[in-house]
Amino acid sequence: MTMNLLPIVTVAALGLFALPNATCQDNGTKKDAADKKQDGIPACETMKTTASGLQWGILKKGSDGESPTNADTVEVHYTGWLTDGTKFDSSRDRGQTTKFGVTQVIKGWTEGLKLMTPGMRCKFIIPSDIAYGDQGRPPTIPAKATLVFDVELINVIRMPKMRPANPDKQTLLGNGIKHELIKAGTGQGIDEGNGIALRYAIWGADGQLLDCTEKSGQKFGGTLETMRWPFIKDLVKDLKVGGIVRADVPNALVQQSQTDTVWELELVKVTVMPKFRLPASDKMVTTQSGLQYEAITQGEGDSPKPSNTVKAHYTGWLTDGKMFDSSHARGEPSEFPLGRVIPGWTEGLQLMKPGAKFLFQIPPELGYGAKGSGTIPANSTLIFLVELVEVK
Repeated sequence: MTMNLLPIVTVAALGLFALPNATCQDNGTKKDAADKKQDGIPACETMKTTASGLQWGILKKGSDGESPTNADTVEVHYTGWLTDGTKFDSSRDRGQTTKFGVTQVIKGWTEGLKLMTPGMRCKFIIPSDIAYGDQGRPPTIPAKATLVFDVELINVIRMPKMRPANPDKQTLLGNGIKHELIKAGTGQGIDEGNGIALRYAIWGADGQLLDCTEKSGQKFGGTLETMRWPFIKDLVKDLKVGGIVRADVPNALVQQSQTDTVWELELVKVTVMPKFRLPASDKMVTTQSGLQYEAITQGEGDSPKPSNTVKAHYTGWLTDGKMFDSSHARGEPSEFPLGRVIPGWTEGLQLMKPGAKFLFQIPPELGYGAKGSGTIPANSTLIFLVELVEVK
């Protein structure tokens, strides 16, 4: 699992949505009243209207791929305006696409997305009753606001389906898990201390998908000894890359689970992990805040500001050498707004340039303080090896 360096941005927080009214034509299509570009709102020659009142038109044709369904997750770029041309949100301005479940957004989006195919770009005019209704979303979206969107469907992410158990191939482990090897894999195996990245899917006993890599955009990562759930080690230790296991897991083994669950894990990467050490005393710099760091490699270019989004590779340890999180183990860097992480990270990464590698020692008051977080105890000093990959 990834460390909670930053709060999760829910789909409900997306400031999505707003556009101008349109005038009807006799043929049942609508000519966009804002065909003249209004403050960035794209013109669209022909707008169609659905039974719900959604108006939509194609700005760019998509592929011959399948349209998303309610069960899918989508990746999009979008810009939203009010009908007076006021822009209230844009993933394009942030320079980062957005992913969410098709049913996790306003009704107008759910309906409109299912009209698209991958690569398609559409203009939506969404009436208030299938947007934010009588309440709006203050302060950016007034009550009863019609919204206008320019939406590009980048990708449709299909959700995994739970495969039925094969009782003849299941093995009962000592902790009560029923383990089934689906595929052993043919790539690299796992040696002691290796980092591993696991694609995962978890279903309830009723077959309802609870969480998966496709939905979260993340993989389980760490070493066999540092996985959040200790039973994972028994499930995957003998796999090679490409190997897949299925497991019926009793609810007692999964914190906060009220029911038994079904897990499927695929080993997608094995990594040689960075070795733990403290910053060298003769090379360590201490800032006014108490942050300490050793510059291992200097980078080039501009340092990030708190307003930037950055991409970084990192591994984090407690001072006793216990690793609690690592993008190295997952095999891919993490991307996040610099102003929304722990203070030690916000300060420390502003000292770096792209390509730089620093070793940080972060005191509790610049980390997770007296409360701690997850596997990080209260009042913990944290050690991070960080490589700044990109500044956006």
